[in-house]
Amino acid sequence: MKASFSLRKIIIGTFLATSTLTALLAIFLQYQNSKEIVKNNVLIQYNQAANSISNKVSELHLKAQNSIDLISHYAELTESISPKKLLPFFRKMLEQNKYFYQVYIANKDADFMLINLKSSQENSDDFRLAYWKSVLRYTGNNRFQIVTYYDENMRVIDSRHSIINAMDAENRVWFKNANKSKVFKSDPYLFLPMQQPGITYAREVKNKNTKTVVGIDILVARLSNMIKQENMLHGIETYLFSDAKVIASNNSKYLDHADKYSNVKKIEFTEKEKKYLRSHPILRVSNEDDWAPYDYIRSGIPRGYSIDYINILSKLIGVEINYINGNSWSELVALFKQNKIDVLNSVSKTEHNKNVALFSDPIGMTHLGLASLKSNNYKSIDEILKNTKNVNIAILEDSSLHNILTDKYANISIKEYTDVNVAMDSLLRDEIDAYLDDISVLTYVKQQYHFYDITNNKTDLVGYSGDKIRLAVSNNNEVLHGILNKAIKSFPITILDRINKEWLSMDATVGKDSVLPYKELSEMAYNKSYYDHLEPRFIDGEKLYFYVTPITNKKNDTFLGVVAPADVLYSEAIHDLKMSVLVILGLLISIILPVVMLIGFYLTNSLNQLRNETKKITQKKYDDVKLVHSYTKEISELSSSIYSLAHDVKKHEKEMNSFVDSFIHVIASAIDDKSPYTAGHCNRVPEIAILIAEAAHNYPSGLFADFKFKNDQEKREFSIAAWLHDCGKITTPEYIVDKGTKLESVNNRIHEIRTRFEVLWRDAEIQYLKNVLSDSSQEKTFAQELKLKRQQLHDDFAFIAQSNVGSEFMSDEDIERIYQLAEISWMRNFDDTIGLSPVEELRVGKVNCNVYPIEEKLLMDRPDHRIERIQEFYVDPAFAIKMDVPELQYDLGEIHNLTIRRGTLTAEDRFKINEHMISTIKILEKIPFPKSLANVPRYASTHHETMKGSGYPRKLSAEDLSIPERIIAVADVFEALTAADRPYKKAKPVSVAIDILHKMALDNLLDLAVFKLFVKSGVYKVYADKYLPEEQNDLVDISKYL
Repeated sequence: MKASFSLRKIIIGTFLATSTLTALLAIFLQYQNSKEIVKNNVLIQYNQAANSISNKVSELHLKAQNSIDLISHYAELTESISPKKLLPFFRKMLEQNKYFYQVYIANKDADFMLINLKSSQENSDDFRLAYWKSVLRYTGNNRFQIVTYYDENMRVIDSRHSIINAMDAENRVWFKNANKSKVFKSDPYLFLPMQQPGITYAREVKNKNTKTVVGIDILVARLSNMIKQENMLHGIETYLFSDAKVIASNNSKYLDHADKYSNVKKIEFTEKEKKYLRSHPILRVSNEDDWAPYDYIRSGIPRGYSIDYINILSKLIGVEINYINGNSWSELVALFKQNKIDVLNSVSKTEHNKNVALFSDPIGMTHLGLASLKSNNYKSIDEILKNTKNVNIAILEDSSLHNILTDKYANISIKEYTDVNVAMDSLLRDEIDAYLDDISVLTYVKQQYHFYDITNNKTDLVGYSGDKIRLAVSNNNEVLHGILNKAIKSFPITILDRINKEWLSMDATVGKDSVLPYKELSEMAYNKSYYDHLEPRFIDGEKLYFYVTPITNKKNDTFLGVVAPADVLYSEAIHDLKMSVLVILGLLISIILPVVMLIGFYLTNSLNQLRNETKKITQKKYDDVKLVHSYTKEISELSSSIYSLAHDVKKHEKEMNSFVDSFIHVIASAIDDKSPYTAGHCNRVPEIAILIAEAAHNYPSGLFADFKFKNDQEKREFSIAAWLHDCGKITTPEYIVDKGTKLESVNNRIHEIRTRFEVLWRDAEIQYLKNVLSDSSQEKTFAQELKLKRQQLHDDFAFIAQSNVGSEFMSDEDIERIYQLAEISWMRNFDDTIGLSPVEELRVGKVNCNVYPIEEKLLMDRPDHRIERIQEFYVDPAFAIKMDVPELQYDLGEIHNLTIRRGTLTAEDRFKINEHMISTIKILEKIPFPKSLANVPRYASTHHETMKGSGYPRKLSAEDLSIPERIIAVADVFEALTAADRPYKKAKPVSVAIDILHKMALDNLLDLAVFKLFVKSGVYKVYADKYLPEEQNDLVDISKYL
């Protein structure tokens, strides 16, 4: 059945749908318009931010250059540079430029700097009030430094001498690259000793005998703050980048260098080791610029597997680490050899360098990889040699692979690079055939710099079993060497597993952010068509908008990139959309919906009344149906139609009930008329059953306390069940129902047996005459023998005839006599296989006998008496039938029938009669009774069940039988006992029938309560007075039954 909806819902739904569609269309148009407005506003904001940042960066760049020029010019004019004179000059410069971190001047013998502590928030707990900090270092033969702290007005708070805790100026990148012609600007690197990333502007001072350099430092964090000040929406990422490397960002991961392993505990050392550590509280450790994911810098911050490892070692040892970066690998090695670096990070121990330094135990393991063009996909150098002439293999500068390659492959060219990216670029330009490095490094570089045309494969190299990453210290520093090894041996396994997973596993969680995280930004930076507008892209299923614009005006090497998720970008439009939805919902709920509901209520109220009236029709309360008054013409007309329909249905139902009842009565009468000996049974049982049921209805006590017919339909249901209780007899053969003698089938076969006795009588008389003719002198003797023979024949036939009636119980002696009489023979002179029906011929079969007469027995159980079932007996298991089914359908054997101990029915006959209950179930279960008559099949099929479960067809017991079923059972037995038309018994007087019913109730065959009600209420008397003759309707003493 398809779903249906009330008129009220349809009305309300139509109004709401129309209103909602109109509102949605308006909201959609508003949303689209808002999106365009938002995009335009965002473009304006981004352009303004870009101009602002560009102006600030340009201004900062210009100020830095001008300041450098000013300091340089001052130094050129001053023959002797005094820190005392420089102090107010440097202070003024830092005050006027809030982004400057420190200003300094340096040569190979000394350097002096002034630091704005408020710019870096560097001041320690001891000097929280300090505003300025100056450092004067002497790096000649007598090395020391003077650190002075000042308040805001340059009054000295503290001044102290100490050892130098930073690398000499002449070894710094900015010192080496500074020249007299122009200002040098460095990439981000780590400032010492504060370990914060920054950028340096430097220039060499002219007219000095010794190289003197002035410089200004700017912290990357200050540039990131500059970006944050542009007040971008939360969730929008902003990057200041150059050459795909991040200079500054509002993304916290580019600023965060928090300590992740603060719970690592210090290990114990010997007194000698403790003494060394007290004198060396800070270890200077090399940090490469670009050997990710092992050792590299991100926005000037040291990063990588070995950096995390060394940071853990520092906690185990109890020292601070100053990372020296901003130099190439060869420069770092040179500084190490000059003892200006204590620990050389991430080195391999080989045959060629094993004596150069003291190498620690391994801190990690690399696996060799081979990078080649995807079109070549080389997996080994040998494969390259097979396919290419003039092979060029690239490695990193000073790599341990150099000597192995030259020893193994004399015919290849080896090219060394200082930077992995440069090597990969050379590979893309086809300048080299392959590049050898650690597979993790190759994988990292490919992902970070988007080298998608390059493929990486693990490879093997004879003589190379995998580099073990170690730390190196100078040969004369055995104490530090021992300290490092002791810490390596104590390295926590859980932390080692963690940093391995974070940096070197296939699903590494860190180490992938040292460069610009979106390749789209770097691609757009070098395509001017993308400048200054929003470009939508889908990244991992998320819609992002990209914005790129150049920051510097001259070289276009620095860019501002913005990445905005669509939901963030359109948050304002979405907010407006939500507000519009809320307003519309408010209107719908507060105004439109109540109005519509009132209209719906008005229109549906009458319909609800009509529905109530139609319910009366379904409840068959036709006379209670009333007209519903309404101002709506259609509803008024519908009410009139329903009123007329109620009376028409009532009339039709009455006619149909009369028709069905008449049809049922006709069926019952037809069943009764089928046999003249059971005529009226199907008519009389309902009369008795209805009388008992009415009595139960009027005596609500005991078993019948809750019994009553709730309506006329239930009473009618019971009556129909009583009328149809024997409808299955329509399938029972008439001669079985009417079988009055044992030998009766279609006819009473006692006559056939009597004929055989007639033959025996004639044979005895013939034998007498033959005997007299042969010896007349013995005539009297022969006559006496004949008389005795005849008398015996009369007695034997009388016994068989009496046995055939079945009115008395047959004893074992009677049954034995039947078997003895059956052995008497007689002579048959005629063929008994002719004149038969086709069915009889099939049962008898072909008998080849041409010699007559044939001797036969007086009584026989012949094979043709055994009638097999035509089809297998089957009943639906759902009917729960529990009856024993005989092997044969019928057994007409003469001896078999005459030896029935009681009555006239064989087991086959009894089953055939009892089978009428199965037929009743089959017939009634196939009829689609309405719900009001649903119990008819059950009530009609249980009157042969007993209270103790010995009945048929289902062997139900008391707990299975309802009161209506028990009533019909009593009615059926009483009618059968008092019926005068049963061939196998005589009608019982009422008193005898009541007594038999009582005994059956006591034997738990019938319900005792129903029996007592039957007697006490006088139902038996009412029925007897109406249907039984006067001589049968005798007096009954009911007191003995109650």
